[in-house]
Amino acid sequence: MESEAAINFSAPDAMPAQQSSHSPSTALIWALIIPGAGQAYNGQPFKGAFLVMGSVLVLPWFISLIDAPKVARSLHQEGARFGASRSIWMLFHFWFLS
Repeated sequence: MESEAAINFSAPDAMPAQQSSHSPSTALIWALIIPGAGQAYNGQPFKGAFLVMGSVLVLPWFISLIDAPKVARSLHQEGARFGASRSIWMLFHFWFLS
């Protein structure tokens, strides 16, 4: 009876090693340029798409966190009680969020 030779696929010489041109710095640069592009570069396109869609909503929110107190401080220093068309914009925001 002949014994069959076992094939070991986990041996280092089973598959030739390939040089990877994948770079963490390139992933970071892409992520800084376009939100989610670093994940797409890493082979995670669905995660990248989720991040790019989410960033569309988050960026204006961050801008408003910086701008609203600055404008309120300016209005307070000028002695103004309300900004122009305050009520209309507040109604728009409540309608948009509901």
